[in-house]
Amino acid sequence: MSVLLFILDGLGGRPPKSALMLSKHPNFDHLLENGTGGLLYVHDKKTAPESEDAHLQIFGYDPKIYLKGRGPLEALGANVKLKTGDIAFRTNFATIDSKGVVIDRRAGRIKTREAKKLEKPINSIKVTGKTPGIKNVKIIFRQTVDHRGVLVLRNKAVGSVLSSQISNTDPAHPKTGVIAKWKGKKILKSEPIIKSKEAEITADILNKFTKIAIEKLSKADVNKKRIKNKKLPANAILVRGPGYYCPVAPMKERFGIKAACIAGGALYKGCAKYVGMDIINVKGASGDENTNLKAKFAAAKKALKKYDLVFLHVKATDVFGHDKDCKAKAKFIEKVDKAFKPLIKLKTPIIITGDHATPCTVGEHTSNPIPILIYADKIPNDKLKIFNEKSCTKGGLGIVYGKHIIPIIIYLLEL
Repeated sequence: MSVLLFILDGLGGRPPKSALMLSKHPNFDHLLENGTGGLLYVHDKKTAPESEDAHLQIFGYDPKIYLKGRGPLEALGANVKLKTGDIAFRTNFATIDSKGVVIDRRAGRIKTREAKKLEKPINSIKVTGKTPGIKNVKIIFRQTVDHRGVLVLRNKAVGSVLSSQISNTDPAHPKTGVIAKWKGKKILKSEPIIKSKEAEITADILNKFTKIAIEKLSKADVNKKRIKNKKLPANAILVRGPGYYCPVAPMKERFGIKAACIAGGALYKGCAKYVGMDIINVKGASGDENTNLKAKFAAAKKALKKYDLVFLHVKATDVFGHDKDCKAKAKFIEKVDKAFKPLIKLKTPIIITGDHATPCTVGEHTSNPIPILIYADKIPNDKLKIFNEKSCTKGGLGIVYGKHIIPIIIYLLEL
């Protein structure tokens, strides 16, 4: 027996105008009618989850204990082999003017094919010898998608420790959980957020790296060509979400579950890799509305023959929620439902839900509950007709929390 856990990112909305309520999804409805439904609160009824803490909670890893910052999860998802003690960050390529003021946080939405070429000058930054302030620290930079990337600081000195307790340099995100107006502001200076020598050293290292990166990027051929073509250069790096990497016991050891992940976004692969899931890379799994759904679902069907649990993730529902584009979110749900049809014929238990609500009426994550359905033999059928927030209030599951998902999966595996 195996279980498919399908998470549509940001699935939840607010009735009566949620995307689920405005869309037609006969295959999901079929699963609910022959299964059971309910409402999911990932943490509690007041907290609006972020994707990283939501997924860890759903995977059975309490984020209050296991989440050490988003940076390491992004880095793992970008295939960086982290070591204990590494400090990792999310990054943006950005454009600054001659005075250091941030003009564009996404460097004119630079595309992956160009941004990838900027890895080399960043990784060429010397971290030993004459480079002041960053001796014995290795710089590891990976570009992921378009302007996005990850930065890792790895301490090479024996007996010395770096710290993640430092502030961001991105003026739009001065600290975790805070969104600020950034236009007209310079790159922020990283500061220790606790009184410690390690935090002071790490902040200093990051500030010196930022300065050297600007110098390197200003000389890069990619940026010279962009300026010539009247495009914004990617001449600076903004960082946020610092985290300290420390490995955790994998799902197989904690729960006896052999699991695999199929996703497009680095964060979701990183969350899965962090808890010991195997990553199945699928051609065309882009993490946006153009992701190859057919290939992802075919890969999931195949993986269910080898694994106890297959975690399948789709991102674009959340993106459309943030864009407040309910029509596009509803249309994408219909597209997903249509592509999902081959999987409803499986005997495999299926769980479909989201990691948080992103109502199109709000454009941000909220604490609203997320509809959840479970389809499996030998479980009571609710006979509900339509999978959405309103219908699932009457489901036999009632209200469940993120911490209940792994126990439910274990129960389904034992049916």
